Amino acid sequence: MRQTLTYVIVTPYTVAKSRTGGVIARLLSQTDLELVGAQMITPDENFVRDYAAVLRDQKRRQVNSAGELLASYAERSMAPSKGRRHRFLLLIFRGYDACRKLSDICGALFPKDRDVELIYGETVRDTYGDYIVDHEDHTKIVY
Repeated sequence: MRQTLTYVIVTPYTVAKSRTGGVIARLLSQTDLELVGAQMITPDENFVRDYAAVLRDQKRRQVNSAGELLASYAERSMAPSKGRRHRFLLLIFRGYDACRKLSDICGALFPKDRDVELIYGETVRDTYGDYIVDHEDHTKIVY
């Protein structure tokens, strides 16, 4: 098996709430992956549009059913608003089976995809993520 690269994006909300250190600590302490790069990014509209297109393409190729949800989030939260760019942190990791390892520690996007063992603050999403649904249509995810 060869080493691969993968990435984690720490969202603008998490950066603004100063939760970045906790997220990084969790990622480093619970995996054997090597952090090989970190960059704070303030994307423009073009970057966010292109990134959202990549996320949507994942859905189209049936790689990830959450493609549209993640793309919409990127467009709402990462794109500049009121003339101000929003910061997010890009972390790049290297190691064996890096994508699966980071996916496991970051956690499932949808509660229905979680194992019972993973709903008690074990993952980054359990600890730092918010899951908000529409008040009237509980199947529609708002955030």
